[in-house]
Amino acid sequence: MEHMTQKLNLNKIRGAMAEKGLTQEELANKVGISQRTMSLKLNGKVKVSVEDLVKFAKTLGKDISYFFEK
Repeated sequence: MEHMTQKLNLNKIRGAMAEKGLTQEELANKVGISQRTMSLKLNGKVKVSVEDLVKFAKTLGKDISYFFEK
């Protein structure tokens, strides 16, 4: 059986933030992490957890699958 993995696209998170008019700090506050941690995640320095991704999706009004490359 072929197993496909998709890569998280951090630019899609940034784009969804822009659509909602949210800064890194505002999104960080809404999901309960520090702005520094948010910056590290959006710059690929720290992995985005599944828990964080669920919170991002809910806050940004997107399905989780939206944030993955196709």
